[in-house]
Amino acid sequence: MRRMNEQEDKYEVDSDWVMPQITDLVPDGGGLDQQVRELDSTYFDTSGAGLRVFGITLRRRVGAQKPGGS
Repeated sequence: MRRMNEQEDKYEVDSDWVMPQITDLVPDGGGLDQQVRELDSTYFDTSGAGLRVFGITLRRRVGAQKPGGS
């Protein structure tokens, strides 16, 4: 079984904040690969929401993948 750890960070920003163009963040000589992936996510928990209480999310995500398993 392949196990993956994923970290999600959330930030609060001012209401007038604008997301910069991602291409503006690429350093000189760098590259940017952009892909759109459609994924279906199913979330699981115990009947008493035991995982959520401890800040744990158990999710199964299914969708298109790049060759090589990324």
